[in-house]
Amino acid sequence: MKILKRNVSKEEFKDFLNHFDLNDKNLYEELSNNQDFVFQFSGGTSSRMTSEARPENFDDVICINSYSRPGASFGFPNFCNIKNNGGKSAYPEQIQPFIKDGRGTICFQEQCMAVGSYLTNGKYNGDTWRRLLKKLGKAKKAPEDLKKWKEMVSCVKETAPSLGISPKDVDLICNDLLTLSAYSFNKAHAAAYSYLAMEEVYLLKY
Repeated sequence: MKILKRNVSKEEFKDFLNHFDLNDKNLYEELSNNQDFVFQFSGGTSSRMTSEARPENFDDVICINSYSRPGASFGFPNFCNIKNNGGKSAYPEQIQPFIKDGRGTICFQEQCMAVGSYLTNGKYNGDTWRRLLKKLGKAKKAPEDLKKWKEMVSCVKETAPSLGISPKDVDLICNDLLTLSAYSFNKAHAAAYSYLAMEEVYLLKY
């Protein structure tokens, strides 16, 4: 960085970083093999996940970044099974359109919002799900928020049969949404962090 500061202007450096090729497969191979000094990916959990998942593209990197958060980490094994072994999503086909950017897994706040709204036929919209899940992510949960959660889950159970979703899948989805409330990223947040990380990978690689 000291050498760059002496020889390259800020404008030139920004232009250089903003035009590297995110489709360069060598970058993902580099990240898969070595996470040292890479923003958000050099820690124990995120480094392990990256080595195990071996991202193939920028979308994979975004997912791994999100899965390294405590609330989302439970879904990582299913993500790896789908990506590396051609396994199946744990969730029913009816909600697959809302979770395709996670390879058939739920790891982003936007997915929680979309799935929740769909499962209640819009009675509780995405913002309602987002606000409540944020409150339920706290260690101390207010009684009124827990009551609201029960009401929303009841609504899902009433609506699910008309959508062709089994009670077992309803329980799975609702339990996972609640688990995600502990701490998960929105996709834009994860993408911004991941872009910075790939800039660093580019500098390390080339």
